[in-house]
Amino acid sequence: MTEQVLITIRGMQVMDEEAAPSPELITTGTYSLADDNVHQVVYQEHLEEEGETVTNCLMFSGDKVELKKNGGVETHLVFEKGKRNLTCYQTPYGSLSVEMTARKVEIARGENEIQISLEYGLAMNQQDMAECMLNISIQSNSV
Repeated sequence: MTEQVLITIRGMQVMDEEAAPSPELITTGTYSLADDNVHQVVYQEHLEEEGETVTNCLMFSGDKVELKKNGGVETHLVFEKGKRNLTCYQTPYGSLSVEMTARKVEIARGENEIQISLEYGLAMNQQDMAECMLNISIQSNSV
């Protein structure tokens, strides 16, 4: 995998039996592999409505995926199959207590591409909100 990567993130939320796709994010970032076999991808995300930029750090190894966001939104999301993880999701409008229960955490690694597939239940402020799917594609970017 090259240091410069192309990242594609697609999501879907099912609320009250109605599916709502999230906007697709396609961006570039940097990839590294640490000595402890933790993969790390760092990329920027622009929040149009707020006019803010968020720095995202995606880390994964084994069957665990973590996403740290800093900037206009701040949080540390952890996805581990069968585990419930609670975090605070800080936005420009206030903070929310967010809970994720991962049902699927799959990481497929290839020479020039990594695919991450997540399925999880989402609750906010102790109320079930949605079933979510998130697919992340990380590809070598030779440009």
